[in-house]
Amino acid sequence: MNKLEKYLKNSITEESSVEDMLGIFEKGCQPMDEEDMLLFETGTFGFTGEPLFYFSVVKQTENNDGEYIQTHLDVMFKPDNKNKSFKDELWCEEEETDGFFNCIRNSAAFKYANSHSFYKIEIFTDET
Repeated sequence: MNKLEKYLKNSITEESSVEDMLGIFEKGCQPMDEEDMLLFETGTFGFTGEPLFYFSVVKQTENNDGEYIQTHLDVMFKPDNKNKSFKDELWCEEEETDGFFNCIRNSAAFKYANSHSFYKIEIFTDET
């Protein structure tokens, strides 16, 4: 478990709002190294075997082998008529982090996620 994953798991609870989770993720991503990237992605996917609406943020860090370590915060919702219309992907490099998180907070998907009850949270790290 890397430092960011541990921080997220210790800071985020089932009682956290999506706004709180995003703020915790933002704080945990600092400082950003030059090679680091952030990803915001929304959409309905069947990764778990059932379709769920994902509100996801990911920090991608280069490892020493030319591969990447990705730490994910996935907030999942049961699909409904409103969230099925959200499908987005936004990448951010180190120098753009303020605008990146502001863009997320101003998105319709964030407004939806922050005002609806989520089904499940997953925090994990994987490698590409």
